[in-house]
Amino acid sequence: MYTRECEGCHGAQGNGDGAGPALDGNTNLNNKDHVLKRIIEGSPEKGMDPFGKTLGDRDIAAVATFVRNAWNNAYGVVVDADVKKMRDAFPAKK
Repeated sequence: MYTRECEGCHGAQGNGDGAGPALDGNTNLNNKDHVLKRIIEGSPEKGMDPFGKTLGDRDIAAVATFVRNAWNNAYGVVVDADVKKMRDAFPAKK
């Protein structure tokens, strides 16, 4: 999933060699809600597309878990229920 949806902007090694910021060692990934909100809603001002309407809860949880724990990161697992909770907080983004 990361390779298909994220690698082009964030780099194969999370080094941010595309349009997106580096994910490797990015301390913002410690905030699970921040990560989920970015994936679901995107960040138009920073050029990140929203994936909330194209990816299901399981896929979003998988991508979030991957980026939070790949490379030099160790921020823990994200589960489907975490994604649902975030979607419920922003119902217009479902």
